[in-house]
Amino acid sequence: MIAFDSQIGLSISSTKLQYVEINYNGREYIIENVDEAYFDEPIDLISDKEIKSQSVLQTAFNEIIIRKPLKTHRVAVSLPAEAFFIQQFAYDNTLIEEDVVSQFKWEMSVLYPTVKVEDLIFEHFSIEKNLLLPYNNTLVVAFPRKCMNVVHNFCKKNNLYLRFSDYSHFAADKILELNSEDFAKGWYLSLFISDKCLSFEILLEGRPVFLKLFKDIEAAEYLRQINIILNKSGLEINRDLIKGAIIWGEDFSPQTLATFEEQLRMKCIRINPFSGIHGSKALATNKYLKERSFSFASSAGIAYRLI
Repeated sequence: MIAFDSQIGLSISSTKLQYVEINYNGREYIIENVDEAYFDEPIDLISDKEIKSQSVLQTAFNEIIIRKPLKTHRVAVSLPAEAFFIQQFAYDNTLIEEDVVSQFKWEMSVLYPTVKVEDLIFEHFSIEKNLLLPYNNTLVVAFPRKCMNVVHNFCKKNNLYLRFSDYSHFAADKILELNSEDFAKGWYLSLFISDKCLSFEILLEGRPVFLKLFKDIEAAEYLRQINIILNKSGLEINRDLIKGAIIWGEDFSPQTLATFEEQLRMKCIRINPFSGIHGSKALATNKYLKERSFSFASSAGIAYRLI
């Protein structure tokens, strides 16, 4: 028996709202709708007033549901990379949670002196020592409480049941579990590129063991920063063990992909987020499924958390 039979995945960026809805038809999960709406003006969930962000989101959402009314009120939300602060460091596994967060708050106050750490929501994940990092470490993710206020108020206004929200890169990685190729074995790189942000992961058995987020980075800097990590970061990286680099993002031409393969000296993989699940008959001519499917990785991935 399935726990839920439907879910909407919303992905918020600075310029648009993307929407993926999946439903269970009695036999299998299917894609019910794929759509997007550009904002009237860009938003910054950190610096903009909450009322502005909510208004811009609402206008975009109205545009989507006018074209096709939603069939479910369960929703999961992917938040943009630029809203997050991420740090990874070694830790003593005897430390209690409060000690881990306190250490991160102190590091945040040094790295980002203008950020009020008391206004952030913190999550952390323990990573056991491995071939890459021969010591126990923790990955701490923080984002402004203000972002969640915007999302909660938006959902409340639209009678949506918010099941969870997540970092856009983590949302996209969910797609790997549904893909026919077995990404749960061995080492892979996972790169998420959006809005002048580069999120770089090293995956082991399908789970991140290393994560670095670059903000306000130009496209010309992507490969240089990746190679610095692979060559000079102090990580015990053997490129021969890495099976390939999975690349999430919209504007990525075949020529750019070839350049990445040449510079990284490994196979680079683009994954259609809708390849592992059927669409409803009404989506046979959907332009996003046919022409721009790669850009929906986060909204599709977070919708798939239902499965």
